[in-house]
This record gives sequence, C-alpha cells and structure tokens, in this order.
Amino acid sequence: SAITPLVYFILRFIDQSKVMTIFPIDAFANDWSSHMARLFFLAKYGYHAIIPNWYASHSILFQLYPPLWHHYALPWYYLLGNVPAAVFAAHITTYVLAAVAVVLICRQLKLSAAKTIAFFAFLFANPIAIGNFLRLGKVVETFAWMIFLFLVFVLVSYRTRELDWKFYAGFIITLSLLFYAHLLVFIVSGIFVLGFLLSRNRKEIIKIILAGFAVLAATAPHWINFVLNVKEFAVSSYTPLDRIISGAAYFDWLSSKIVPAAFIALLAIYLWQHHNEFYKKTMIFIPAAVAAALYFVGILAKIPLLNRPNPDIYNTFFIILSIILLMSLNFKSFGRLRVAAYVTIILLPIAGVGISHAHTPYFQSHTQEL
Repeated sequence: SAITPLVYFILRFIDQSKVMTIFPIDAFANDWSSHMARLFFLAKYGYHAIIPNWYASHSILFQLYPPLWHHYALPWYYLLGNVPAAVFAAHITTYVLAAVAVVLICRQLKLSAAKTIAFFAFLFANPIAIGNFLRLGKVVETFAWMIFLFLVFVLVSYRTRELDWKFYAGFIITLSLLFYAHLLVFIVSGIFVLGFLLSRNRKEIIKIILAGFAVLAATAPHWINFVLNVKEFAVSSYTPLDRIISGAAYFDWLSSKIVPAAFIALLAIYLWQHHNEFYKKTMIFIPAAVAAALYFVGILAKIPLLNRPNPDIYNTFFIILSIILLMSLNFKSFGRLRVAAYVTIILLPIAGVGISHAHTPYFQSHTQEL
C-alpha cells in the first residue's frame, strides 16, 4: 500500500523539478512564481520593504503574509545564487524534515518501520497533497504542515505522561513557529491543541493556557501588524471555506464529505478499541471529530475565523489525524473483516494515484504562444 504512492511521489517530484530550469508561468495551477518573487524581493530589498513596480508600487513585503518560510529559503538563495533552485531545494528539505517528524511520531506510537513508511506515503502522496504541495507549489503551507507534525509529536509524546518543562518549551516553540509559518494552518491546529487541553487535569490546563499567552507574546510583532492592517485588504472578508457549500466547487464539496467521514469512521473504531482509555488516548481527537462533523454538513463554513482556511487545509488536517488512527488500530480485533480491511488499505492508495494522474496536470513547459 505504500510502494505505489511512494513511486508515484518520486516521479511527480522529478517532473516538478523542471521548475528549477523553466520559470513557471502556468496561470492554472501556480503558486511557485509568487513565492519565488517574494524570496527575490526579500534578498534584494529586505523584510517589510516597499517593493517598487509591484502591485502598483505600494506593496510592503510581508505586511500580511507570513515570513518564516522565505527566511528559511533565503540561505539556499545565497548558497545557490538562483531563485528557482533555492525554492525547490528548500522544498526538498521541508519534506526531509517532515519525514523526521513522521519517524518521531511513529516511534511514540510504537509503529513498525513499514507503518512509518506508509504514514509518510499516505500523507504526502495522496491526490490532495500531490496537487497542492507539488503541482500547485504551496511550499509555505507544506512547510507549515511540517511544523505541525512536530507539534503533533510533542502532544502525542505527552498524551499519557505528566507535563514537564520540555513539553512547555516544545509547545511554545512549535506553536510560535507555526504561527509565523502559516496563520490558517495555525488556526486549524488549534482544534488538535484543544483536544489535548481537554484531556489534562485542571492544574495542567491552566499552565497550558499560560503557555498559550507566551505564544501570543512571541508572535505579537506579526499578529499586531496583521490586525492593524488587515481591513485595508480584500482578505479581510474572504471566506474560502464557502466552497464546500458551493455547487460550482464540486471537488471541494466532494472532499468535504469523504475526508471527514473517513476520519469519524476511523475514530469510532479507535474509540471501540480504546474505550477504557478515553481521556488518555481518545479525548485528544474529540474536538477534531466535532469539527469534522460540522465540516461534513457545511456549518463550519458559517463559523467566523474557522471559515477562513480553505477546504484543503481542513482535508490535510483530517488526513493526518486519520493516518494516526489507522496506524494505531489493532486489526486482529476485526475478525473476518480483517482481510477486507487489508484489501481496502492496499487498493485506496492505488486508486488515489490513478485519480491524481488523471486529474492533476504535470509540469507545464512553455509553448510558442505562452
């Protein structure tokens, strides 16, 4: 079940590497060029500089956009001296760091090497991830999910342990980095943090809330500026989650049914297997299950703040949690259904590869007209 998506992932990575030598101008699916532009402007003009000849000559670099990834990619630009190569090199190292986080999570869950490899394959070689992270070039969002995986590692590591200074340090650092990396992923990650909070005793809850204030203090330079300036931009009224209740966005609507339903089904099985350890092992997923139900019926699109992330951010969030649940299930308890479960786990990734190959375009080289 892991081999097919991993081979496909490698092939798509090789195909997308053309972006290092052919500047992406595909208007249909292209975030690469905007990130390349910001990286170039950061190196040439500096952080929060006014960029001439860019958006009517009044654009302040990173006035609203999170700056962390571009600072992360900047050393690659200095090293390679080429913006497209630097962006792709930074993207490669993001996947490497994400793989490290996956290994750490799987060790905490006591998963085998095969399940660890499958975890990475299911997460980064599914149709949504291939389309968004590789083809479209959401390198900043990929970077944010990598940080989120380290946050998951911190929370999972202390799911059944008493909290100590190492937890609070890891919690504050990862959550602060996530804020500077991608505000919308930060918002969605709060659902998982809430689940961890509800699983702790009263004394620990107070300490975690105080740690949350420390995160607010650490990220104040960005969010204060964001709050003061956001009303000047169209993004202040933009609610992309409306796409899950729009007939025009069929694939967003369809994914908003399939992904949360799969997560809730896996959680139900997990709850059945671990009903004696509800607060230690299951409570952490309950707020996410509530969010998944609201996402499924479309109500989440009407809740302020929670309707700002786009559908694929929620899809990725539920996919990560679904993989954790799937890898933690005891298939021996399935009885005669065990074979059917194994066949499903093998066939679904293969089907995902087929869907991605059919519907996600490969890198578009320049033509004589464009």
